[in-house]
Amino acid sequence: KSSALTAGINFLIMVGVAALYTVICFYMFAKLYINVPFLIPLALIVITFLFVFLYRFLTEEKEKLKMKSMFSTYVNKEVVESLIDNPDLLKLGGEWADCTVFFSDVAGFTSISESLKPEELVELLNEYLTAMTDIVFTYGGTLDKYIGDAIVAIYGAPIHFKDHALKA
Repeated sequence: KSSALTAGINFLIMVGVAALYTVICFYMFAKLYINVPFLIPLALIVITFLFVFLYRFLTEEKEKLKMKSMFSTYVNKEVVESLIDNPDLLKLGGEWADCTVFFSDVAGFTSISESLKPEELVELLNEYLTAMTDIVFTYGGTLDKYIGDAIVAIYGAPIHFKDHALKA
């Protein structure tokens, strides 16, 4: 569901409750000659709505930021935005899909790593893995994991696209 739709529905409910309360107050005064407090309860209805709306907005934004930070490590920005806009695309337990899995491994990495100091090896790996991850994200891939110098990425999941094999 859209946040704007939810806010609109909540606003209409608040207006309806306020209108109903107004009608009841006027009826009680005009027909039964009972003076019922009007402005303070009406103001409380509006204030309560505003606080609930503000709370929901802030917690929803906090959840969106949390999702962005979690997923941005594994997928590109467009996929993250799509998942936030359509959380139903993620299903617990997964689903069957036609995807392409990409494996990348540096040939002769063991002999390269034996000839380097640990700091140099870490720097080389960071540079290589960062560059490769950027390429994976550029073509719509999802990072699955790093295994030493190897990268495993998935194309076509969690959001399916037809040319996943070509992009991989």
